[in-house]
Amino acid sequence: MVVQIFDGGEKSRIAEAVLEKLPDWFGLAESTRQYISESAGMPFWAWRECVKKTRRKSL
Repeated sequence: MVVQIFDGGEKSRIAEAVLEKLPDWFGLAESTRQYISESAGMPFWAWRECVKKTRRKSL
């Protein structure tokens, strides 16, 4: 599900993880670092895997 991220550090970590996988789009290291840094103060949404835990009882 898509969730809004409020923590600046988490925003930066997510942005860095995504951008490092797209070197052809974000190939300038200085610009990429600036974008990651600035993402901490921006509105930010991310896909978060939602895992529903179930309990099974054996009889």
